[in-house]
Amino acid sequence: MAFSALLNTDFGRLSTSQAIYHRFIPSHANSHPNKMKDIRKSTEAFLHDQTIAIALENCSQTFTLSKAMLCNASSYFSAALNGHFRESTDHILRLPGCDENVLIFFVYYLTHHEKLPTLGSEDENEDEGAEKLSDFDPNSTWSQRVIFAIRLWRFADACLMPKLQNKAMRLCCTELKNVRVNASIARAAFEGTSMESPLRKAVIDEAMWDWIPRGPKESEAYEAMMNEVGAIPGVFSCFYRAQETQKMGFWEEKPSSGESWERYRSRIVLNAGVNEGILEHLQMRLHISAYLEDELITITLENSLTTFRVWKLLLFGAPDYFRKALEGRFVEAESRTLRLPGHDEDLVRVLLFYLHNGSILDFRRRDIGRIRL
Repeated sequence: MAFSALLNTDFGRLSTSQAIYHRFIPSHANSHPNKMKDIRKSTEAFLHDQTIAIALENCSQTFTLSKAMLCNASSYFSAALNGHFRESTDHILRLPGCDENVLIFFVYYLTHHEKLPTLGSEDENEDEGAEKLSDFDPNSTWSQRVIFAIRLWRFADACLMPKLQNKAMRLCCTELKNVRVNASIARAAFEGTSMESPLRKAVIDEAMWDWIPRGPKESEAYEAMMNEVGAIPGVFSCFYRAQETQKMGFWEEKPSSGESWERYRSRIVLNAGVNEGILEHLQMRLHISAYLEDELITITLENSLTTFRVWKLLLFGAPDYFRKALEGRFVEAESRTLRLPGHDEDLVRVLLFYLHNGSILDFRRRDIGRIRL
């Protein structure tokens, strides 16, 4: 039994997404044929999309992602999958240095319109008055979060994705406010990065405050940590240059009586920003099972020979209609084909444009991008 047969009226009238985009078609698209031409170009990749296997370092699990989404995310992926490289023939993309958690955040970033989820609970991220951890424990939750944000930044750097880099950097700076820089964090930021890397600067700027001794009670742990840090090439030279830069500024100022180091620092240093992720881990995890064994879904239209091949996970970001149709006991789930009666090609293209970009096409704009394949 087809899922759409359960509805009392045709699919188009009950689809909640149509309330978003249907009003733009008759009143705007038809009166702006050039803009509709642009949106056709933008969604051309979905006519012949493919799945790409993702091979991670030290991971036996293979993941599958949409080629169109990967190529649109970065020129690095586009060159690798369309050029004269091994990846273009065997359809396997090898990502050394990328682990499963980094890939999960990357997939979330692709399917949530360039947003990142939070690393912790909402209460943890909103507790602005919390004191920074006083020890240098590399195994603390906060320390592991910073190291993860660093790995995410390095992945975005290697794959030529500056927007993701910026978001990873803001995430890193946010998490650095909760833990003192230890040897593990410094090693993650310095090993394999250039002398002028902004990642090094972000960590050292924080270390200038974190590496100030705070009394005899921590002298032993402090000495052990600094000895470990000293073995990392480039750390102390970068630390020295940062001190020289700050010497004529607020470095000589001291906290007022009774003021903690954290409140003192927040008073004189610009806030590094907050994490832009708007959904918690639970919501992100709902999509994990979809991409572990992801696939392409064929979309067929009534009275049209045109078919689209769309990433299943992308459709899951749409209203529940698609999810229920593709996960329930309906013919759509078995055949991996969505039939959309009453929908023409232009309407489906606008839907795909909305799912990919997170917004309705503004027919007044001229700078409409194209999804590369």
